[in-house]
Amino acid sequence: MGGDERLIAVLGHEVGHKLLGGCNTSVSEAFAEWLGAKALAAAGQRAAAKAKIERHIADFRAADPAGTALDIADEQTDIKQSPACQGKWIWILTELCGKYGDDLPARYLAALKENVHLSNPARKRVAGKEERLTMADHVQALSKAAGEDLTGWFRRLGITVDSTAKAKQRR
Repeated sequence: MGGDERLIAVLGHEVGHKLLGGCNTSVSEAFAEWLGAKALAAAGQRAAAKAKIERHIADFRAADPAGTALDIADEQTDIKQSPACQGKWIWILTELCGKYGDDLPARYLAALKENVHLSNPARKRVAGKEERLTMADHVQALSKAAGEDLTGWFRRLGITVDSTAKAKQRR
């Protein structure tokens, strides 16, 4: 990509970071990359947007052909396999939009809005304190946006959803 395409993708990416952080770096970067691709498509650069999404999904599929082995909620996996983790989250967003409509991200962000800080979109408020978002927060918000519980689907994809179980794994 060059010129206007690059500027559009970068602008979309940075807006993505302002709208939503993530439970880890890969989820945050993936949302930003995905939004960058959506900005490209909205600006008429559909081929560039499609190629961007396909590159990320190819990274995911190269690391996890069946789509069930890569636990993108796991900190060590996030660190060691960031491009593949980003690709998996982009694939998830793409799949969910295909099933529940292109306005799913707006509903997803609205579901997180009450607890997510605008100054730090990777943090939430819990009992007056700030905590990092968890995969469970993302799944809960996506479930609300979809109108059905997606927890089982995420688990079938090999993703740890229960934040309590995740905290125990870190100890």
